[in-house]
Amino acid sequence: MPAGKRGFFLVLEGLPGSGKTTICKMLENLGWKVFPEVATVLGASGVPIGDRGDTSSDYLIFIEETRRLKEIEKTLADGQNIVVDSYFPTDLSFAYARYMRKQSSAYPTCLSLYINAWTTEAIPKPDLYVYLYTPIETAVERQKYRNKEDFTTLNLDLLKNVDAHLRFIHEIFEKDVRVLRIDATNKSAEIVDEILKAAKPR
Repeated sequence: MPAGKRGFFLVLEGLPGSGKTTICKMLENLGWKVFPEVATVLGASGVPIGDRGDTSSDYLIFIEETRRLKEIEKTLADGQNIVVDSYFPTDLSFAYARYMRKQSSAYPTCLSLYINAWTTEAIPKPDLYVYLYTPIETAVERQKYRNKEDFTTLNLDLLKNVDAHLRFIHEIFEKDVRVLRIDATNKSAEIVDEILKAAKPR
């Protein structure tokens, strides 16, 4: 494929309540193809997520994330810019956090599968990760206004482990992919502008 024809692959990471969905909608209005968060999609069908997640949900999230890789690759090959709301690092980080709370046993298996797939390039690598940083307490407060108990992650220890593991994944396994940290308390329009400036050279 000629250079420059492939679409731009952007992944938004961050704690629940950091504004990822809002930024996705704004990019969608600019012509980007949005792939919604797998956990949220499964949660809408009754799969326990967030504070209620368990072993089965962690496996289901990982499987569904893997299933849609072909669609992601095809969309990129067609020259379409895409933004994915959370990716394997987030899935693994939640599985890790629940594993530490003895809420799920899926983490070791999911991590092993991920490492094998990543090192053999079976997982498409993003052009850019954007980590929307928000203080954990702020993430909790923002989620309280959702009025959807099944979709919230309010446990502070769980969120701290998610945040720590996200850093671990990016620094250890995915250090060849740029991570742009943006203050999620900034205005949404400013965040989108910063993302577009980072994507422009590519």
